[in-house]
Amino acid sequence: MDACVLAMSSALHNTSLPHVDVSSGSPVVSLEERCALCVRSFPVSITFGFFQNKALLDPCGEEEKVCRGKLSVAMQEGGKVLALHKTGGSVVAAASLMALLSLAQERAQVLVELVRTATKKT
Repeated sequence: MDACVLAMSSALHNTSLPHVDVSSGSPVVSLEERCALCVRSFPVSITFGFFQNKALLDPCGEEEKVCRGKLSVAMQEGGKVLALHKTGGSVVAAASLMALLSLAQERAQVLVELVRTATKKT
């Protein structure tokens, strides 16, 4: 899921649409002139798997099979939490959750910077 959300955010940030002029009453589409899609945030998803009292960051499919639970954090650039989704396992202590959110915030910022660097227009 994390890779899909990152790909979707990246695609939206790099989308440009044909310019449409409606000043004459009927729409005139210009395929040469393009407008960037206005996207105000860059959401990313960070997943942790819980295995033997440890939290694994971004577990692969094989690791997920043996994890007792998962926590997915949807986060906006800048660290704002958009959503939390926890499945399986036991309750996560408040201090542990705060530590995971801090780690997710760091990871989200790194991912956003990597995508912005990789897709920078030259």
